[in-house]
Amino acid sequence: MTFPCPHCGNPIAWQDGRPVAPVQGPPPPPAREVSGRTAQSVLFVLGGLLLGVAAVVFAAVAWAQFGVGGRALLLAASTGLALGVPVLALRRRLRATAETFAAVGLLLTLLDGYAAWHVNLFGVADGSGWGYAGAVFAVTAAVAAGYEHLTGLTGPRYAALVIAHPVLPLLVAAAHPGATGWALTFAVVAALDVALLAVRRNGGLALAAAVTGGLAVLVATACALTGMVVTIDPADAAAAGGALLLAALVVLAGALVSRRPAAREIAAALLVAAAAVVAARVAALLTSADTLLVVALVALAVAVVAPRAGLGARAGALAVVAAPGVVAAALAVEAGIRAVDTARTGATGWELPAAVAALGAALVLALPAAHRRAGALGAAAVLALTVPAGLGLPWWTTLILDALLVAAGVVLGRGRSSWLAYGPALAVGLLPHLAPVLDGDGQYLRRLLLGVACVAIVVAGVATRLRAPVLMGGGVLAVLALHELALVWDLVPRWIPLAVAGLVLVLLATTLERRRRDLHRFRNALHRMS
Repeated sequence: MTFPCPHCGNPIAWQDGRPVAPVQGPPPPPAREVSGRTAQSVLFVLGGLLLGVAAVVFAAVAWAQFGVGGRALLLAASTGLALGVPVLALRRRLRATAETFAAVGLLLTLLDGYAAWHVNLFGVADGSGWGYAGAVFAVTAAVAAGYEHLTGLTGPRYAALVIAHPVLPLLVAAAHPGATGWALTFAVVAALDVALLAVRRNGGLALAAAVTGGLAVLVATACALTGMVVTIDPADAAAAGGALLLAALVVLAGALVSRRPAAREIAAALLVAAAAVVAARVAALLTSADTLLVVALVALAVAVVAPRAGLGARAGALAVVAAPGVVAAALAVEAGIRAVDTARTGATGWELPAAVAALGAALVLALPAAHRRAGALGAAAVLALTVPAGLGLPWWTTLILDALLVAAGVVLGRGRSSWLAYGPALAVGLLPHLAPVLDGDGQYLRRLLLGVACVAIVVAGVATRLRAPVLMGGGVLAVLALHELALVWDLVPRWIPLAVAGLVLVLLATTLERRRRDLHRFRNALHRMS
């Protein structure tokens, strides 16, 4: 016979008045590592993504299989259905389902505009394509804002913000502006985000406006820098510099709106940095000197003086290094690819390595002492990309420089993260070889050797329990595998598996949300009964 233990409650067998070995109960269920809400969110995101991609692929590929009437009827019905489902879902308190189908419905609204252009409905294709695209985005943004007001959903509010951003660039594109024109355009877009930030200072929409405004400022900065680099006319360079200063002023306005002292200090430092870059570029054109090298020397001079002038000056020195550092890094990547891909040609010279060395020294001087090792390794990695192509050295010198980077990482990164010790060397060793593969060079031997190297790096990382080799080697290996899959993907109808997979995930997520809703109702009923 068995009786429960008075201490733990487990059943104990008794024989002849004495307890024997306790009876083992069933094993406890495994712990849940993913909550129901997390699983539901993942399913909704993936399902909505696949449905959206399937709709885009269908509109682009399978569109020609239907007549004009069938196309219009199919897209109108699917759009109306997608925008109608959220209303019904909200009545059943399935809010996540409503958010997912609202996103798909807004995407279909954009596709409706593309369909009208494709069949030249009401003669819309007779005018400017850029202007029509801007009008479609503007109408869709208005629909999203109105839909948010009608349903109270959160997603359409952010969709309206995101969809409204391409309107002005699309309208300006019809005039075919240059780099300076694009810089001014995106600076105005960022200014509109600052205006929205001033109205909505708190909440998620204000944060979204800050993010989108920051991205617009980055694009404006890149265009302005491009305008200053590609021209040899000091007047044109000054005009592009004016656009750069406008972007910096927008950042300062956003910092003033945020009412944060640290943001104001950083924005003021960025404005000083922009002025220094513009002055250096114009001076370089007037003196016929290499622009990037002149800017790098100016940055190095500022970095030497800045640490003696306090924290604000140090931030200004970092800002002075940032803009030319991005340009130098982009040129270094291109030079690194040229060093390993003999099919590519380009200008070579000592100026780029010298400029990178000066910018690296400026970065190390401007950084706080705790981060100087990381800055030194990053600068050394960028310099290693430029040396072979800049000095006309053979491709195998990249292997020597990579080995030196590994040694430097072991010394400087001792006791620190593997990203600091081995990350720069892995980036220099893998990424320049990956670029020609993705560019379709057709060399199977390169893909094979790169894959073998990635496998070896992953195995070494697993054996030594280091994160950087595992993630970087595995990431490049995954990209190679997807590239091989893409070579045969054209044999499969593209929109069918995406649509089926997306629909299945959304249905699973809807079922999960319904079960969670019913469980919540049951718990409330039990609570009322008790």
